[in-house]
Parts: sequence; C-alpha cells; structure tokens
Amino acid sequence: MGLIIRSDIAIAAEDARFALDEVKLGIPPMFIMAEIAEHLAPKSSLDIILSSREFGAAEAKEMGLLSRVVPRNELEPAAEDLVKILRERDAAVLRESKRYLASVGRLPPAARAAYALVEQTRFTERRKH
Repeated sequence: MGLIIRSDIAIAAEDARFALDEVKLGIPPMFIMAEIAEHLAPKSSLDIILSSREFGAAEAKEMGLLSRVVPRNELEPAAEDLVKILRERDAAVLRESKRYLASVGRLPPAARAAYALVEQTRFTERRKH
C-alpha cells in the first residue's frame, strides 16, 4: 500500500515514477482518494486509481500532483533552496496565504475580488495590533 505525505509544494526528480496500485491489489484506496480529490480532476483521479498504471513525474506535474520537476542531481538542492526561501518569509503571511487560497477557490469567480479586498484589509488590521 502507498504512503500519503501531505505537502503544499511537491518537487520530484524527472525520472521519478508513481503508481496507485491499491485497486490492483483489491483494496479501495479511500484515504488516498480523499487527498487526491483536492488536487486532481475526477477523470485524472479515476484514470490513475482504477487502472493502477505507473506514470512519470512529467505527467504527475501536468495532473497537479507536483509543483516542480527537476533533474535527479538537482532534487536535493531544489528542496533545500525552497526550504531556505520559505524560512525567510513571514510565517503569518505564509499561513494567511494558504488559508486564503484554500477558501477563495470555493467562491464564485465574481465574488473573489471583493473577498480579496475584505481579507487583505482584515489581515492588515490584525498586523497593526
């Protein structure tokens, strides 16, 4: 059975291979599907889950499972650079950005600009105090 690691940003080597083989093994992958539903279109999800087929990093990125694909020899430096950059950022701004992105997608497109204005104002006001 596969391992689920929840990550906001995912980097993989260009030669990485992935497969969700639970269905092939006779197990409905409920926990994996719960996570994948947040990241993939239903047809892509069903394709890789029901077929249990192996796929590469480029396809995983195209589907939305990965943020970046790098050459194998650049994987560790790329991850280290990302960690360094994120550590330099204001943790409150990172948290607020993640929270906002998770919520704004549930709004109708026409309401998003007004919501952005309200949330930006609230954040700015909280920072003053």
